[in-house]
Amino acid sequence: AGPARRVTSPAVHARGSHRRRTHALVLLAFLLLSVAIFLPADLHATGVMIGATTADNSQHAWFLRWFPYALATHQNPLFTTNLIEPGGVNLMWNTWIPLPALLLSPLTLLLGPVASFNIAITLGVALSAWCAYLAASRFLVRRSAAVLAGAAYGFSPFIFDQSYTGHSNMVIAVIPPLMLLALNGILVRQDGSPRRAGLLFGALMIAQFFITEELLASEAVMIVVGVACLAVMHPREVRARGRHALTCLGWALALFVPVVAYPVWFQFFGPQVPHQLIPDKNFFVTDLLNVFFPSTAQGVEPSFARDIANHYSGNSGEWGGYVGIPMLAVVLWTAWHLWRRPLVRLSCVSAAAALVLSFGSTLHVGGTDTHVPLPGAILAHLPVLDNLVPARFAIYVALFTAVLFGVFVDSLPPRRQSTRIVLVSTVLIAATFVPPLPFPTRAAVTPAYFTASPSPLPPGANVLVVPFSHDFYSTQAVLWQAQAGMSFSMPQGYIINRAPSGDAEQGPPPSVTSSTLAAIAAGTATDADLSAQARQRILAELRSWKVSEVILGPLDQHGVEMRAFLADLLGSQPVDRDGVAIWTAVPAPS
Repeated sequence: AGPARRVTSPAVHARGSHRRRTHALVLLAFLLLSVAIFLPADLHATGVMIGATTADNSQHAWFLRWFPYALATHQNPLFTTNLIEPGGVNLMWNTWIPLPALLLSPLTLLLGPVASFNIAITLGVALSAWCAYLAASRFLVRRSAAVLAGAAYGFSPFIFDQSYTGHSNMVIAVIPPLMLLALNGILVRQDGSPRRAGLLFGALMIAQFFITEELLASEAVMIVVGVACLAVMHPREVRARGRHALTCLGWALALFVPVVAYPVWFQFFGPQVPHQLIPDKNFFVTDLLNVFFPSTAQGVEPSFARDIANHYSGNSGEWGGYVGIPMLAVVLWTAWHLWRRPLVRLSCVSAAAALVLSFGSTLHVGGTDTHVPLPGAILAHLPVLDNLVPARFAIYVALFTAVLFGVFVDSLPPRRQSTRIVLVSTVLIAATFVPPLPFPTRAAVTPAYFTASPSPLPPGANVLVVPFSHDFYSTQAVLWQAQAGMSFSMPQGYIINRAPSGDAEQGPPPSVTSSTLAAIAAGTATDADLSAQARQRILAELRSWKVSEVILGPLDQHGVEMRAFLADLLGSQPVDRDGVAIWTAVPAPS
C-alpha cells in the first residue's frame, strides 16, 4: 500500500478559506486607512514626499534607488563611491534598507525613488498593523480584538513619529510582531517541528537584518527580557522546554549565519569602517513626560504639551515614546484585573522593560537630565549594542501595549455595555494617536536636467553639485542624484561616513570647498570675502576629487551670489539648461 494521504474535510477547508478571506479584508482595510492618512503624498507620489522635512526621506529615497542600480551595474551594493567620491561610503553603517529596496525595485525603476519612498511608508504602516493583527489573532479569541490590537501598533505614535521624519527602516516594522508569533511557537506551544520553527525564525532574522540591523539588535535584547520573564514565571519548565528551544535556535543560526556572514564581515572589516557611530549615547532618549503628553507627531497637541516637548532631548524625529492617558488607563486596568494571565504578565513586563530602556542611561524629565542611573547605561557600554538609539525601544512599548489593548477588548463579556466600553476606549485612544492631518509633506523639487532621459552627463562623470550636500539641511543633491538614476558621482552627500579621525560623521570630510559653499548659501560670506589662497585650495580640492563638471541647482536664497562666486572661481560663465547652471571645465590651481 502507498503512503497514507492526508484528507482535509470540507468543513476544515471552508474554515481555512474563511480565515484567509478575513485576513485579506483586514489587510485591505489597513491599507485603505494608511492611504487615507498619507493621501496628499500618495496623490502626488512623484513630486511630494511624506515627512516634515526633505532630509532623511531624501536619503531613504537614495537608498531605494541605489540597490537596483548597484545590481544592474554589477557593483557591490554594500559600498558606494557615488557619494563622497573618491573615498566612498560603507553602507553597512547606514540605514540602507536593502530588502525593501529590492522588493520595491520594479516600482522604483517605473515611478522613481520619490514615489517608491512614499509607497514604502504607506505599505510599511499598513503591513506593520497587519502583522501585529496576525500575531494577536494567535492569542485572542475575538477577531475584532485582534484587529484593534493590530491597528494600535501599526498606527501608533511611534510609527507616525518615524513617518514624520522619513525613517522608512523603522516604519517597516513588520518583523517584531512576527517574531513574537514565532517565539510563542518556539518557547510556549512547542507543538511543531523544531527544524521548521527554527528555520522560520532564522528567515525572520534575515529579513530584519536586511531591513534594519538596529531592530534586530534591540529584538535580541527584548528576547532576553522575555525569556527571563518566562523562566521566572515557570521555573519548573525551563529544563523541559529548553532543549526544544535550543534546537530551534540552532536551526535558526544555521540559516542566518551563512547569509549575513559576508555583510557583517564587510561592516566591521571592510573599507571606510568608522570606530564609533553614536558619540552621545544618552541624547536620543524618551523623556518621561513624553509618555503622557503628545508631541509634534500627534494631531492633538495642546500648547502646553508643545512647550514641554520643545525642551526634550534629541529632536522631534525620536519623540515617539508617547503612550497617552487612555492607553495607559487600559493597560493599567488590564494588568490589575487580568494579572494571572501569563500573556498579560509577559506583556506588562516587556512593555515596562522597553520603556525603561527607551529612557537611556539616565532619566530625563521635561528636558532635564536628572542623572538618575538606568539600566540603559549597561547597553551603552556593550559592543554593538552601544550603537542602539535608546528612544527606538519605544517600538516594543507600542507592540506590547497594543497586545494588552487587545486582551482588554477580548476579556469583556459579550454585552451591549461592553460594546460601549470598547467603542469609547477605541475612540479615545484613536483621538490621542491620530497624526496631524493632512499628514506633513514636502515638495521633492528636482530640476528637469536630472530627470532627462538619456542623461545629459557623460558616463562616469564626477560632478560637484551646489547646494553642497554636507548635513541634515542640505540634502538636495542626494535626492537629485537618485532622481537621475545614479548617472553621476559626487564628492558629497548626507550619509554616515568615516571621518579622518576614524569616528562616524554625517557628510563628507571637512574641506575649504564645503565650508565656503555653505557660508555663501547661508549669506555669511560673499565672493569678495574669499582670499586668493582659499580659491586656490578649492580648485586643488576639486582636482583631487576629479570633478569634471560643476552644476548649480536652485537655492532657497543667495542663488545670485553663489552663481557669481562660481563663475569667478571657475573663470567662465555657465550654460543654463533645464533649471540648472553648468560649468563643464574646472581650471587647475595656479
